[in-house]
Amino acid sequence: MPSSRLSVRISARLEQQLRQRAAIAGQPESVLVRQALDGYLAASPEELSAYEMAEELGLIGCASGGARDLSTNRKHLAGFGKSR
Repeated sequence: MPSSRLSVRISARLEQQLRQRAAIAGQPESVLVRQALDGYLAASPEELSAYEMAEELGLIGCASGGARDLSTNRKHLAGFGKSR
């Protein structure tokens, strides 16, 4: 499998931790970074749609005080799509 190179900026603290962990494990830093990325991406949920994200964040139905029949009552759509 061909590989590609990725450059990432990390803090000095993170670099020190990575070097120490690599020395303890007896592996190159790049191996630990690949393992960490594999683990993170495997644990990440599937891609969500914008609707699913908004629903998960509790944004769906959070507006109060608005008309309940916006999509069915034509008077709310008067002038919609027309230039002002």
